[in-house]
Amino acid sequence: MVWSGEFLSLAAALALLGTALAYWLWFATLERISLNRANAFAFLTPLIGLGIGALHFAERLILIQFFGVGAVLVGVILVHLNAAKNFG
Repeated sequence: MVWSGEFLSLAAALALLGTALAYWLWFATLERISLNRANAFAFLTPLIGLGIGALHFAERLILIQFFGVGAVLVGVILVHLNAAKNFG
Protein backbone atom coordinates (compact mmCIF):
# COMPACT_ATOMS: atom_id res chain seq x y z
CA MET A 1 0.00 0.00 0.00
CA VAL A 2 1.27 3.47 -0.88
CA TRP A 3 0.62 6.17 1.71
CA SER A 4 0.16 9.01 -0.77
CA GLY A 5 -1.24 12.41 0.03
CA GLU A 6 -4.46 11.51 -1.75
CA PHE A 7 -4.85 8.34 0.33
CA LEU A 8 -4.21 10.19 3.60
CA SER A 9 -6.63 12.99 2.74
CA LEU A 10 -9.37 10.51 1.82
CA ALA A 11 -8.75 8.49 4.98
CA ALA A 12 -8.93 11.67 7.07
CA ALA A 13 -12.16 12.74 5.34
CA LEU A 14 -13.72 9.33 5.98
CA ALA A 15 -12.61 9.39 9.60
CA LEU A 16 -13.90 12.89 10.25
CA LEU A 17 -17.07 12.93 8.17
CA GLY A 18 -18.00 9.27 8.03
CA THR A 19 -17.26 8.42 11.64
CA ALA A 20 -16.72 11.37 13.96
CA LEU A 21 -19.40 13.62 12.51
CA ALA A 22 -21.93 10.78 12.28
CA TYR A 23 -21.19 9.74 15.88
CA TRP A 24 -21.60 13.31 17.14
CA LEU A 25 -24.83 13.86 15.17
CA TRP A 26 -26.30 10.63 16.51
CA PHE A 27 -25.77 11.61 20.14
CA ALA A 28 -26.85 15.20 19.51
CA THR A 29 -30.07 13.79 18.03
CA LEU A 30 -30.62 11.50 21.02
CA GLU A 31 -30.45 14.51 23.31
CA ARG A 32 -33.45 15.98 21.50
CA ILE A 33 -35.71 13.06 20.57
CA SER A 34 -36.45 9.58 21.88
CA LEU A 35 -34.47 6.56 20.74
CA ASN A 36 -37.38 4.91 18.92
CA ARG A 37 -37.93 8.03 16.80
CA ALA A 38 -34.22 8.48 16.07
CA ASN A 39 -33.69 4.81 15.30
CA ALA A 40 -36.38 4.87 12.62
CA PHE A 41 -34.05 7.00 10.50
CA ALA A 42 -31.63 4.06 10.25
CA PHE A 43 -34.11 2.54 7.80
CA LEU A 44 -33.41 5.43 5.43
CA THR A 45 -29.83 4.22 4.86
CA PRO A 46 -30.74 1.85 1.99
CA LEU A 47 -32.78 4.63 0.39
CA ILE A 48 -29.76 6.89 0.43
CA GLY A 49 -27.75 4.08 -1.16
CA LEU A 50 -30.35 3.67 -3.90
CA GLY A 51 -30.33 7.40 -4.54
CA ILE A 52 -26.55 7.60 -4.75
CA GLY A 53 -26.47 4.60 -7.07
CA ALA A 54 -29.10 6.11 -9.35
CA LEU A 55 -27.65 9.63 -9.41
CA HIS A 56 -23.94 8.97 -9.54
CA PHE A 57 -23.63 5.54 -11.11
CA ALA A 58 -26.62 5.60 -13.47
CA GLU A 59 -28.15 2.51 -11.88
CA ARG A 60 -31.65 1.83 -13.08
CA LEU A 61 -34.29 1.33 -10.41
CA ILE A 62 -37.10 -1.13 -10.97
CA LEU A 63 -40.70 -0.93 -9.83
CA ILE A 64 -40.26 -3.16 -6.77
CA GLN A 65 -37.58 -0.81 -5.45
CA PHE A 66 -40.00 2.11 -5.62
CA PHE A 67 -42.55 0.05 -3.67
CA GLY A 68 -39.84 -0.67 -1.10
CA VAL A 69 -38.95 3.01 -0.83
CA GLY A 70 -42.62 3.81 -0.28
CA ALA A 71 -42.97 1.11 2.38
CA VAL A 72 -39.90 2.38 4.25
CA LEU A 73 -41.12 5.98 4.14
CA VAL A 74 -44.57 4.98 5.38
CA GLY A 75 -42.97 3.00 8.21
CA VAL A 76 -40.78 5.91 9.30
CA ILE A 77 -43.76 8.27 9.20
CA LEU A 78 -45.88 5.85 11.24
CA VAL A 79 -43.16 5.51 13.87
CA HIS A 80 -42.97 9.27 14.19
CA LEU A 81 -46.72 9.74 14.32
CA ASN A 82 -47.10 7.00 16.94
CA ALA A 83 -44.23 8.35 19.02
CA ALA A 84 -45.63 11.87 18.85
CA LYS A 85 -49.05 10.57 19.95
CA ASN A 86 -47.63 8.55 22.85
CA PHE A 87 -44.92 10.88 24.09
CA GLY A 88 -46.16 14.29 23.04
